[in-house]
Amino acid sequence: MTVLDRMYNNLVEARKKVSMAGLPLILLSYLEGEFWSMAVAKGFTESRDMGELSRRLALRRAKAGKKPPAPVSQFVAQKIMGNARKFSEGEIAAALSGIRDVDKRLKSTALPSRILLEELVVSICAKKKRRAGGRR
Repeated sequence: MTVLDRMYNNLVEARKKVSMAGLPLILLSYLEGEFWSMAVAKGFTESRDMGELSRRLALRRAKAGKKPPAPVSQFVAQKIMGNARKFSEGEIAAALSGIRDVDKRLKSTALPSRILLEELVVSICAKKKRRAGGRR
């Protein structure tokens, strides 16, 4: 299951619980969690133990307020590590900064949430595409 599949499934479940007005913030929260997990995984090299990464991810989730801390399986840790390899540390930092910016703008402006979220996703993908295009 890819990150986007998990995101979609989580949003479908969340939609049942939250009004449409809350969905943009749920999506931002989910994106932030994914990029923070990738940031944690970036600190590990190939030789590091997936069990240790699993423990670190569980600690990160506990600090984020998930109660009780959800255990992270080694399979999930491997998937996060694979996703982290697709982004540079700078791209992850830029994505997290963009997420914080959109969060502030959602709460402080009258701009449509759909436009703000689309701009965020496009900016993350455009940076990724530029980097990939430069390697060819």
